Amino acid sequence: MSRGYEYDRTAEPPAPVLPVRLSAPGSGESILLVAVVDTGADMTVVPAGLPRRLGLPLVGAAAVRGVAGARGCCPIYAAEVIVGGESEIIEVLGLGREGLLGRNLLKRWVVILDGPASRLRLRRGSR
Repeated sequence: MSRGYEYDRTAEPPAPVLPVRLSAPGSGESILLVAVVDTGADMTVVPAGLPRRLGLPLVGAAAVRGVAGARGCCPIYAAEVIVGGESEIIEVLGLGREGLLGRNLLKRWVVILDGPASRLRLRRGSR
């Protein structure tokens, strides 16, 4: 199955984004987050306040480094994410103010970015 999504045209330049439903594994409470597709990010990132708000279980810590240099240690949480109708349990970082879909999640799909049309196509990859 393949699905199409419009880029966020309020960003300059327009940004590829996906709607993500985020919750603690096995929890009924979830939120909808629109996250930027970031092929340069190793891990998926959620806004810093969400892990506590949703009760995401802490599973570790990681040294993180952004394009501006080292940022130090950041907590890692387990989260259930639903993207394109598919549910996955992945590790996420709680950091900053926006959601970023990193390669730890993107590796599960075939993602086609069509910049001129400002559209993203998403389909399940073979395992």
